[in-house]
Amino acid sequence: MKKALSLLSVMAASSKRCINYLVLTACLLAATTSVHAATGFLKIHMIAAGTGRGDCFLIELPDNSKMVVDIPDGYNTTLINKLNELGFGGGIKYLVGTHEHVDHIGGINNFLNSGFNINNTQIYYPKGAVNATSTHYHNMVNAANNRGLAVTKLVAGNYIINTTHDGKPLKVRVLSPENYKVNGGSDDWSGPNEASLVLKIQYGSKAILLQADAWGFNEMEILAGPYAGEINNCQVLKVGHHGVSAPGGVISTREAYLDAAGVTKALITDGDKVIDATIRQRLQDRNIRYWSTGHGDGYCWLRTDGSSNWEESEDPLWPVNVPPSITTQPVSQTVNAGANVTFTVTASGTAPLTYQWRFNGANISGATAASLMKSNVQSGDAGNYSVVVSNAAGSATSANAALTVNVPPSITTQPSSQTVIAGSSVTFTVSASGTAPLNYQWRFNGANLSGATAASFTISNVQSGDAGNYSVVVSNVAGSATSANAALTVNVPPSITTQPVTQTVAQGSSATFSVVATGTAPLTYQWRFNGANISGATGSSYTRSNAQPSHQGNYSVVVANVAGSVTSASATLVVKVSATVDNVDSGFSVATSWSTGTSATDKYGTNYRFRNTAAVSDPATWAAALANTGSYNVRAWWSQGINRSTTAPYIVYHSTGSTTVNKNQQANGGGWRLLGTFTLNAGTNTVKLSCWTTTGFVVIADAVKWAQ
Repeated sequence: MKKALSLLSVMAASSKRCINYLVLTACLLAATTSVHAATGFLKIHMIAAGTGRGDCFLIELPDNSKMVVDIPDGYNTTLINKLNELGFGGGIKYLVGTHEHVDHIGGINNFLNSGFNINNTQIYYPKGAVNATSTHYHNMVNAANNRGLAVTKLVAGNYIINTTHDGKPLKVRVLSPENYKVNGGSDDWSGPNEASLVLKIQYGSKAILLQADAWGFNEMEILAGPYAGEINNCQVLKVGHHGVSAPGGVISTREAYLDAAGVTKALITDGDKVIDATIRQRLQDRNIRYWSTGHGDGYCWLRTDGSSNWEESEDPLWPVNVPPSITTQPVSQTVNAGANVTFTVTASGTAPLTYQWRFNGANISGATAASLMKSNVQSGDAGNYSVVVSNAAGSATSANAALTVNVPPSITTQPSSQTVIAGSSVTFTVSASGTAPLNYQWRFNGANLSGATAASFTISNVQSGDAGNYSVVVSNVAGSATSANAALTVNVPPSITTQPVTQTVAQGSSATFSVVATGTAPLTYQWRFNGANISGATGSSYTRSNAQPSHQGNYSVVVANVAGSVTSASATLVVKVSATVDNVDSGFSVATSWSTGTSATDKYGTNYRFRNTAAVSDPATWAAALANTGSYNVRAWWSQGINRSTTAPYIVYHSTGSTTVNKNQQANGGGWRLLGTFTLNAGTNTVKLSCWTTTGFVVIADAVKWAQ
């Protein structure tokens, strides 16, 4: 109660006019008002307020907070009603005065002295000495102070709001005034209009520029300054200085500024003035729609959800809606069935124009563009086509355009693929409909066949070279049709062109036999060993891995197809035998007088046997079972050392007896060393190492190898 009495005391001290506003506002606040929630939308209301051409913008932000930019002199019932109607009586969060002129802030002091809920209102004003001496500025500051509110001064770059809503940026930023001179423009803020705040209000990807009384100098300075990038994608512009002339002829709404911002809509607070002809022309040259407070009731709104295009409360002052007029009629056409046809109309009138194409007077679903394209037209598409062009001002119907469809050939029975034996005959036939006479041209693999110009085509004594694709082109005056391909398959029995080759390989290695054959595909293969099929050996090549003596013999292959089979010549496989016996293998034997050694690094395997030389035989023996009779290289492996015998006696047993070979084991260790080449019989063959040689040394028994 004490606070209320204090407020009434303050307001009683105000002028009689202020008291009248208080009573009027209080009565309106007590009445039931229609509150339009703006949650989720940025909504800009332009109101004809004050006298003459005053500025006043009521802004509903997507978070449901409210902002007012400028309240001119003549703060009256119309403005109060609009504030309450839009829900601004419930609280205004932001109040912005753009500069000192009466047609912008002349009514702010009366508003602050009224009964509106401004307890938490943030008040903003441009920074600058000239504004600080303004009568209207001081009235605003005093009224704010009486309500316990402060006035925050702004310069370019400051934010009033810098946040997000529903995942989209929500910003209000000051872009001017700023100290950047362009083309001699004054930037000392010596004039109130130059000191006007230029605000960018952005939600999501949509934005509006509120220019107050900014002139062309301000626009030039913004384009040259650090915030030039901020004007990109500002689809809506509040035209500076009410859309009228400016000192020095540097009017607002410069071409470069419009183009940089990408403006598509403009708001003009011209009131009782006439919009400058140059500004009108600049807007119209760019098809920018604009609204004016000097026309109708002086009120309109634009809104966006931050992603969609701006919605409009009413038609703009420009462009004026003009009903459609068809300037170019659709044209009659004659086409062949299966072709594409396009009908096009040209019309004038206020955009946007809508189109509805019709066929024989009935609407065609989805045909709503200036052109109608029909693909693959058929005889059923022949008839009359017209279009109704509409806009907000009315509609116009075109003349009929007749579509005539000629019927080209259509193949009703395709030629059939066939399989024949070489030497027989084959006939291909086609049936087709269409405008007579029909002409025929048969083709083989896409190339015309000379003289093949009837509905049927016969080949006698077919050979493999005749196999391929046969088709026919049927034509008439309306066009042509090409048949599907009919494949001719000529079966030819297999013939072997490259026989498998006899091979000799080492035991344990691989041998591959190959065959090359011609004939009708697919060819199948079955390899045989000594006349018996080899399981799984069904390729054009056969590999015998890890060849052993048991694999020696004759290999052949049977090649077959649907027309027959052929058997290759035999190829013989010879396996060269080899055997290695280490001192730890079962084929090795030695008396207990032989010791086991592991220290030599050049040993074969994991160890070796050794014995002191003496005048006794006491041999170490290696025995290997060899599958083949033949010539073998016999080699021994020892580890060398200075205590080794220089005449270690190896005894090789062969088909004609035995041969003793002395080896110097003090050298050439760690590898296979040839004892000699001998003829050996199939069966068990042996090599012995005797210790009966010069005493004082040792003999090393490690490994022996036989190899053909």
